[in-house]
Amino acid sequence: MEIKLKGVHKVSKTLADGSRQTYYFAWRGKGAPRMMAAPGTPEFAAEYERLTRHRRVLGGKDTVDGLIALYRASPAFTQLQGTTRSGYDIRLQVISKKIGSMPVGGFAVC
Repeated sequence: MEIKLKGVHKVSKTLADGSRQTYYFAWRGKGAPRMMAAPGTPEFAAEYERLTRHRRVLGGKDTVDGLIALYRASPAFTQLQGTTRSGYDIRLQVISKKIGSMPVGGFAVC
């Protein structure tokens, strides 16, 4: 029984010798990693899990809003005093309004 993994992108190409080859990618779009395991195997599912783990942590969004949601759910935020937390909430809402939809990949790591 083959398990359908959400987001796996399948691309078929005709090679120079005329044969068809199918390639699988962890998701659609630029920078998507190619999956090397055979589809339908436990290794394929494990590779998919490893490649997409960071995308689920951000709630399926690779945006600043995803990071904000992750921070608000973390103990670092929930254990703050009430007044501090409400002050942070106000600032996080401003950040979200201005750049919330910006992809996290848009930031350089120094």
